[in-house]
Amino acid sequence: GLKRVVEDSKYVVAVKPDTWCNVYGENITNPLCAEFTIDTSSGAGTVSVGVQL
Repeated sequence: GLKRVVEDSKYVVAVKPDTWCNVYGENITNPLCAEFTIDTSSGAGTVSVGVQL
C-alpha cells in the first residue's frame, strides 16, 4: 500500500483531466473546478471547501 501524507496547503480538483483551472489567478471561475484548503495546525485538522454552484 501507499503511505498517506497530508500537507497544509490549498488544493484544486478538476472534474476531468483536460479541464482548465486557473490555479494561479485569484478566483477559480470554471464550474468544473473546486478548491479546498487543509490546515492540520489546529490539532485534529480542518478542511475548508469552496465550491461554486
